[in-house]
Amino acid sequence: MEILSTLGIFVIIVILGSFLNNLIPRIPAALFQIILGAIITFLPLTIHFEFESEMFMMLVIAPLLFTDGFNSSLKNIWLYKRPILYMALLLVLITVMVVGTIIHFLIPAIPWAACFVLAAILSPTDAVAVKAITKGMKLPKGLMAILEGESLLNDASGLVSFNIALGAILTNTFSIANAGSKFLTVALGGAIFGLIVGIILVQIKWIFMTKLADESNILVIYQLLTPVFVFYIAEHIHVSGIVAVVITALIYNFQRELHLIAGSGGEAAVITDSTQFITSYVLNGFVFTFLGYLLPEIYITMFRNREIDIYHAFGYSLIIVLALMIVRGIFVYVSYITFQPHNFTTAKKTANAILNRKLENSGYSRFKYSIIASLCGIHGTVTLATALMIPVVIANTGENFPLRDTILFIASNVVLISIIVGTAILPIIVKDEDEEKQFSQFAIREKILEGILKEFKERDISNKNIEERVAYAHEIKNLHAIKAYFKNMQINNFDTDKNSLKLHKKIIKAQNNALPMILKDNPNKKEIMEFAKIMHLRRTSLLTYSVWKNLILNLRINYKETRIKRKLTRYYVARDLAPEQREKIKNNSTLINKKLKKLDVNYKKNSEQLQAIIDCAPSIRDSLLAVAYKVIEGEENQDTAEFVKDVYTYFSFTLFEVFLEDIDYEEELKELQMEAVRLLKYRVLTMRKLKYITLEDTYTTLRNLNYGESMIFPRDIEE
Repeated sequence: MEILSTLGIFVIIVILGSFLNNLIPRIPAALFQIILGAIITFLPLTIHFEFESEMFMMLVIAPLLFTDGFNSSLKNIWLYKRPILYMALLLVLITVMVVGTIIHFLIPAIPWAACFVLAAILSPTDAVAVKAITKGMKLPKGLMAILEGESLLNDASGLVSFNIALGAILTNTFSIANAGSKFLTVALGGAIFGLIVGIILVQIKWIFMTKLADESNILVIYQLLTPVFVFYIAEHIHVSGIVAVVITALIYNFQRELHLIAGSGGEAAVITDSTQFITSYVLNGFVFTFLGYLLPEIYITMFRNREIDIYHAFGYSLIIVLALMIVRGIFVYVSYITFQPHNFTTAKKTANAILNRKLENSGYSRFKYSIIASLCGIHGTVTLATALMIPVVIANTGENFPLRDTILFIASNVVLISIIVGTAILPIIVKDEDEEKQFSQFAIREKILEGILKEFKERDISNKNIEERVAYAHEIKNLHAIKAYFKNMQINNFDTDKNSLKLHKKIIKAQNNALPMILKDNPNKKEIMEFAKIMHLRRTSLLTYSVWKNLILNLRINYKETRIKRKLTRYYVARDLAPEQREKIKNNSTLINKKLKKLDVNYKKNSEQLQAIIDCAPSIRDSLLAVAYKVIEGEENQDTAEFVKDVYTYFSFTLFEVFLEDIDYEEELKELQMEAVRLLKYRVLTMRKLKYITLEDTYTTLRNLNYGESMIFPRDIEE
């Protein structure tokens, strides 16, 4: 039970960290999660978590890297293959050697092999944190693609380097030749294993897709278990499980693109993509929360054991972060030309670059490009997970691992400092997107919805049947509500219905004052007033998005409508009672037949009254609408005025007819919703062609529209 409560607390912190990140976008969610994770250690909560390195790597890190590989762009990986490989392999080895030497120079008490262990821990980078920090910034062209590819592969190479260095400590033997040979054997073996197993697994997946097309849940579970299975088998045959998982993920990625049209782009693909995204989100946040949870213990242990002075250790952390950035910056500066493959994708581009001696660099110089790439070397999930894998005791000697607390302290500080430095400095030196062409996701959706709403309202629906008119009323109301939601999200205003309800109450008051005069000589005044009350309640329900308010309103509406429906039922029974049925019940004394006799007697009166109400309904409706329009004209907020006016206009005929006719408008509404999605997609593509929005925002918006489209039609249909 304790482990479940612990996981529940961690998940809550992950969500809370993301919520705070939405409020303060410049600070990444990872930093909030670390801070909140540290805070919970001081709260009176029961938290129980035992770290097991192999289980942690298999159940957390492997699925994380699999998701990154599955969602990465194969086109970009291939285009930027040289810089990615340089950063993921060559830079990692240089970092381990150079930074390991610097660590030994700073702290001679740490053995050489342990210094290389720490340097290997610090070599992986975290592109997720970089992307969060640089959101809305204009990075040099292609740099983010390189960083994502680097992060994917250098996690694997860093972990292989760590295992080799750790093995040197545990066996007390080390040689560069043996280390290099083992690196190639373990890494290459993992890559070959991942390639073979990946091909086999995607073939099995394809069989599932063709034989079990309707069982999307099986495909989702199969894919979620893949990284766990691959990692477990790879580690037991003594090759790199992480390398194997990354290569398998790329094979899955390739298979998805290859079979996109053949069925994997359907429900299973949507569910798999969503499930993996959620899993990655939770696991990534979990690791940062866990770091925050461990930080107080790491600091307290460091202070108590005093392996080295804690203030000196913090100073060493700063120096090591600076060393990592300098090594990274120099490496990028020296190999700058290999980071520009987008300039040489065609013979013409290559010729222009040679003749003009100028590269397309998005306005960044070689030096500035190197500085930005250096600052983007932020450390995160894998660095922390790798540091926690260091054993407390060396098994073959029984001795404590040399300065383990110090290594954990420095690794934790490097993660924190790199995130803080990147958050503080990158916004200063990186350009913002062009303001005149930048729209947020919320602004894009609001703008295109405004156009669709205008187009729907311009259509003449007076000649359509009642079902189509009711469908238009509901869809226009829905478009208004969605448009208001996206507008309010831009200004963090969550009172979406406050202004609308305020105006609605003014209209009700004005209509109630005008109604006695409108019904002055009407003999059915009482019955019409009852209808008017229901109309007010229904419109209030349409304009209210509060759950508890809508529950109460629907209860009141159902109560009042039941009474009217009961009267109408009696009328219809009496009207449709066949002559032979009337004759049959004349001498019957049962309770039901007594009521039927009474209905038969009062049929003429009920019929005349109902017909009179139906006849006068249009004129009363028009009079009440005129009162409503007059009140709406005085509203200052144009969005509120338009929304309320459309609700009154389009629902003016639907709120009475539903009592009299059996209206089934669901099919017509679905058709309108599909048409709205189609028009929204067209407008998004048009905005992209005009370069009003970025390619990334275009894809994100279209993806969201596709998800929304998939939810229009219910899973189970009853005929």
